[in-house]
Amino acid sequence: MRKHHNRLFYGKYTHKCKFTMPFAFRLYPTSDDNLFRTVKHSGQQDQIRLAKFLLEHRDKFQFRIATDNNIFNTGKKYNGNVSFYCNFDFAMFAIKTFWDDLYDVQSVDLDNVQLIDKNTVICKRLPHNKYEYQVHVNGYLHKKITTHERTALANLIYDNERVKIASHTLRDFLSGTKNYCWGGYFYIEDEKMLSAIYMVSKNIIDKVKRYVKA
Repeated sequence: MRKHHNRLFYGKYTHKCKFTMPFAFRLYPTSDDNLFRTVKHSGQQDQIRLAKFLLEHRDKFQFRIATDNNIFNTGKKYNGNVSFYCNFDFAMFAIKTFWDDLYDVQSVDLDNVQLIDKNTVICKRLPHNKYEYQVHVNGYLHKKITTHERTALANLIYDNERVKIASHTLRDFLSGTKNYCWGGYFYIEDEKMLSAIYMVSKNIIDKVKRYVKA
């Protein structure tokens, strides 16, 4: 999660989500007519999926797709070639929808929290053979986040195949079985999940431990 300037994106949006979609320039120009043609005639499921998303939700956010010529002329790679400008709730929805394509998240209203480099462990085997990060939540978490933030966090990590919740207390708290959480931790596969968690609330994470396979 990177904090942007203090002014809203396009004067109205708090978040910018960047996705890597090398195929997206083929949707250009992104008029309704062209998007409808893509849905009807493309035959490429990734293009159809994005075109349908833009058609259905374009009134809720603003987007920018870097064209193939722009990428070529500037020497940039495809990383983050699609940008969504939106507010918190839609950003969470977009991230979940295009999770595999997520590249970066920027915000104008959240603090930039950098905890990763403080705790790095060199190991011969990653935890459970797949997880690169161990994320510890704050103690007395139930007193530090709202009910809405609790629900948003549960939607993000509970029953997510890329996340392993190691603490029974945290799992019970997120499932609604218990209304308190004294602490706990979970594992995630990659760094981009941290950006999504910081979006939910800056009060969730206490520390992050990174495991680097030697």
